[in-house]
Amino acid sequence: MKKKIVFTKKAIALGLSFAIATAGVNFISDTVHAAVSDINTDDAWVNGNADTAANTYHITLKEAGKLTVTAQSYADSICFYIYNCDESSRINSLELSGSSVDPKTGTMSSDLEAGDYIIKAIKSRNANITFDYRIKTSFEAAGNNETEPNNSFDTSMPISIEKQTTGFLSVTDKLDFYNITLSKDSYLHINVDSNVYLYKITVYDKDWQNIYESNYKKKGTNSFEITDKMLSAGTYFIKFESTETGVYKFKCSIPKFISAINLQKSNISITLGKSYSLLKSVTPDDADKSKIIWTSDNENVVKVSSNGILKAVGCGNATITAKSTDDTSITVTANITVKAKKAKFAVCKKKNDRWVKVRAKSQNGVSSFQYQMSKTSNFKPGRTSSYIDNPNSDVYTARLSAKKTYYFRTRAIYYANGKKCYGPWSNTVKIKTGTKGNTSWNCIWKNPK
Repeated sequence: MKKKIVFTKKAIALGLSFAIATAGVNFISDTVHAAVSDINTDDAWVNGNADTAANTYHITLKEAGKLTVTAQSYADSICFYIYNCDESSRINSLELSGSSVDPKTGTMSSDLEAGDYIIKAIKSRNANITFDYRIKTSFEAAGNNETEPNNSFDTSMPISIEKQTTGFLSVTDKLDFYNITLSKDSYLHINVDSNVYLYKITVYDKDWQNIYESNYKKKGTNSFEITDKMLSAGTYFIKFESTETGVYKFKCSIPKFISAINLQKSNISITLGKSYSLLKSVTPDDADKSKIIWTSDNENVVKVSSNGILKAVGCGNATITAKSTDDTSITVTANITVKAKKAKFAVCKKKNDRWVKVRAKSQNGVSSFQYQMSKTSNFKPGRTSSYIDNPNSDVYTARLSAKKTYYFRTRAIYYANGKKCYGPWSNTVKIKTGTKGNTSWNCIWKNPK
């Protein structure tokens, strides 16, 4: 490993400035004669052993990213520091106390710009013994495509609509400026995916007047709608800032407004309990569908989701309205009729051998159920009797003929579009009577002929 020669300021005063310059001299302190070694970000251990006050390492980062220093101490109270290249600013620090039989390991990481940095290992001021340690460094590139410097209006980086930009906030640069030009009056959206824990954005017009300022946002995905009015054509400046560091990605876009909402149908009939996707498309096809508000004027019949999915929850009618909330305010409606589903028996069984008790399973929006009883399986007219009763009511037949087979079915009755409607018939239930059952009670549902 190549050693760099280090001289003190006192030596410079003795007229050695030329020799120092040609040897690539680094000044560490007035009192500490510390050797400077180059160290690579190859995650390989470098052993250190010194009885001086400090060991110093020089590292060059060719691009911006995260520098991680891992150190292991075999002595009491060893401090490790990261400095900028002229050691005027301490960036990070780590203190470890270990021994030869119980070494202590620690890590420190910093988000840094490209450039030269100094790493120091320094023993405690009270320590009079030689200190042993080892150290290694690794590096993860930020992958940012911003053009530095861009930390002011004058040095702001030009960006384009729909082009992703990757930025990087570092320990020494926590402010980035960009500029974007709108060719015509437009709305402006900024979508951000950030690893920076807390950040905010501010947008300025061409005269550097603040027109939008967000709250601080946590890392993750966030969308910013810059003002609720169109921006005039021209140049705007976007500032990213934070007290934290890390990588962020963002893209500016101009939303495309909805010029038409196209439904599957404007008059639709669906069965109770079923779902239906009402939206067919929007024009243009890449417009933002989330800018449509869906409402139902009768949620007892039809509920509608935020993306236009209908759920039939009760028999009857409802009008569904879809309205765009962007600048176009397009409105369309659809008339929905919910039909009763195929009826089912909750109860259909003999009572006292020669009577039958029936009750249909209830359905939302159904006003009543029609029951039929017949001596023929095809419910031949003239040999069939009917009865209508409210939902959830038990219905009893009159006493039936002994040792005869009867057939039963039911269907729902509901109202839609102001008319009385019938749902599909249930499956047929066949019952054969017995010979007992002399008890009688008042039953309105008479026997079929």
